[in-house]
Amino acid sequence: MAKAISVSKKTRCFLKGYYSIFDISGKVFITKNNNYLSGFRKDYLAMRRDWQNLGYDMRNAIKKVMIETIDQKNALNQRPHVRQP
Repeated sequence: MAKAISVSKKTRCFLKGYYSIFDISGKVFITKNNNYLSGFRKDYLAMRRDWQNLGYDMRNAIKKVMIETIDQKNALNQRPHVRQP
């Protein structure tokens, strides 16, 4: 019985695809499970998360550079000054 369902489903899907070739308007064979919007939403959220992570990484890198720069300036200021003759 399972094979009969599988074969009929495959046949139905094949015929649906075959007949969609002749659907010039694109309106007849629109399925109920159209996931374009959810696909676009998923892409949007993934790209947004990627850009947020990039921003966080850049912010952390800038903070590290600023801290290193301040530490270097403090180290230079703490050196004993040698007078030039």
